[in-house]
Amino acid sequence: MKRSKIVLTVLLLGAAVSLRSRLPESAGELRALSVRTEETAAEAPKKEPEQIGSPSYTDQLRRQRLAAQGRTGLELPMNYPVTAKHITVTDEKLRYGYVTESSESSYTVLTDRYGNELGTLGSSGFSLNSLYEYDEEGRLLRSYVLSYGSVPQYQEETYREDGSLSESICFGREPDGGYRPSRYSLFDDHGSLTEEGYCYSGGRTSSKIVANSYGDEGELVLAEAFQGYEAVTTDSFEYDSLHRLVRETRVMGEGRRLSKIVTEYTYLKNGSLRQRTQRSFGADGELSALTRYEYTYDGEGRILSETVRYGDFQISITEYAYEEL
Repeated sequence: MKRSKIVLTVLLLGAAVSLRSRLPESAGELRALSVRTEETAAEAPKKEPEQIGSPSYTDQLRRQRLAAQGRTGLELPMNYPVTAKHITVTDEKLRYGYVTESSESSYTVLTDRYGNELGTLGSSGFSLNSLYEYDEEGRLLRSYVLSYGSVPQYQEETYREDGSLSESICFGREPDGGYRPSRYSLFDDHGSLTEEGYCYSGGRTSSKIVANSYGDEGELVLAEAFQGYEAVTTDSFEYDSLHRLVRETRVMGEGRRLSKIVTEYTYLKNGSLRQRTQRSFGADGELSALTRYEYTYDGEGRILSETVRYGDFQISITEYAYEEL
């Protein structure tokens, strides 16, 4: 059985600051956030895919599923955990380079064979968050939101004959204990959202309709979102000769409330994303914010680091380390 271990460390060096402002001289107090993630993944045996790590993971999930069935009145599927991701978060408060406060918490996230999160296991025990139902081809049919403190709901997906997603409907629980459609989303045959809104006893009402335009190669080049009869956002997309997205422009509002966000993407020779640069502009056309995300990779194409810079200030570094077990 092949297993792998992933260690993720995040260092938050400071808070984002405006391009038009300067850091105060007293800004010696920073907060460092370190996140260590150890992920144990195992190939699922053919007959018993639930056997990963401790069998208690499956036992606890099964018990919580039965409790959720009684609580929601739904016939819920049984998903077997295939991956256990152990996460440790260390939060340190620094002042002029010295640690003044430190706290640590850890928990385990269980996911199914398709990577969807089932629940978390922490110091207070296992908490079931979601369950999923798939068809024979592995397409998602239903997803159930079962977290304590939230209103139980589930979402149904419908597909076209070619396998593309056609419609998604969310069902919410009514005071009488039954479930009725509450929201819906429609998608074109490219998988892009075209319409969403609310359901009521007499039919549907559209809260937003999206008009999409595509290029000769089927790539999305324009998306306009309408509120009523008025376009509230317009997104345009540009691609290079390899059909990679290189620029995305979003325009929102009008008049004094007009704003624009331009995001540019650059790539390495192997096709991996090297840098994502986001520029925000106000109604006057002046640059109001500049954020850059820079990435490095190892020889196998796995991400090693993500560096975030806001203006001239580096605000965070995320480093990844991989170890074969």
